[in-house]
Amino acid sequence: MVLPGFVDAHAHPVFAGNRLDDFERRARGETYEQIAAAGGGIWSTVEKTRAASDVDLLTQATRHARWFLGCGTTTVEAKSGYGLTVEDELKILSVIRRLNQETPLEIVPTFLGAHAVPREMRADKYVNCVIQEMLPQVVSERLAEFCDVFCECGYFDVEQSREILSAAKKLGLKLRIHADQLTNSGGAKLAAELKATTADHLEKTDVQGIAGLGLRAWVGRLSACTRNDRGGARCCYCNRFQSWFVADAKHANDPFAGVHTNENVAGGSVDGIDN
Repeated sequence: MVLPGFVDAHAHPVFAGNRLDDFERRARGETYEQIAAAGGGIWSTVEKTRAASDVDLLTQATRHARWFLGCGTTTVEAKSGYGLTVEDELKILSVIRRLNQETPLEIVPTFLGAHAVPREMRADKYVNCVIQEMLPQVVSERLAEFCDVFCECGYFDVEQSREILSAAKKLGLKLRIHADQLTNSGGAKLAAELKATTADHLEKTDVQGIAGLGLRAWVGRLSACTRNDRGGARCCYCNRFQSWFVADAKHANDPFAGVHTNENVAGGSVDGIDN
């Protein structure tokens, strides 16, 4: 019997270290915001990834590729976002390229330099760095097909996200957006406005935001293993909005390599949605 492989359309497979402490905290009920304030979250992985060589990152990412394949996933979208400097973002994207060349896993690369604001820079200066320094090099070296932004309070607001994504679009990159994961911050509406290929997370998106995406027939991607909030999933279902579950596999703090695992979790956790 031959079956098609899973496609994981939201993944962060290249990083150093892990965030198992974060996972345990979340299991105890701590929020994303509380974990980040305590020194966990994105920044803890950034520090480890910056310190790692490209050889070390490729070795660990190759192991992740085997996990994906072993769980039936044959195609993944792979984001950067754990470097937050020009040098380190390019390092991650270069490792993603090698992973695509050296393993059977088919990989679609996404530049996510706007994953968080690095501690050593002001937000406005970092936005300029992403636009003026990172994006041109990413495009000139053909390291990514998409540009993504974490549009969220405390990360990149709607105007900053619009500025970055608009610049990426002018350079020929297609767009994705982390939208409304922690708050209903307007990310879904921005995705519709800019005609982004996908809007991801959508946990806090309201009915109006989902309806706006639906009118443009864009795709929403939901991860059942990132948070306990399923509001966005209900809205997508009730609006018959095109959506699918992804693993959001980064193994830094979500040890789920298979899309089927998320489907099982989702089926048992989204009230009112038939399995």
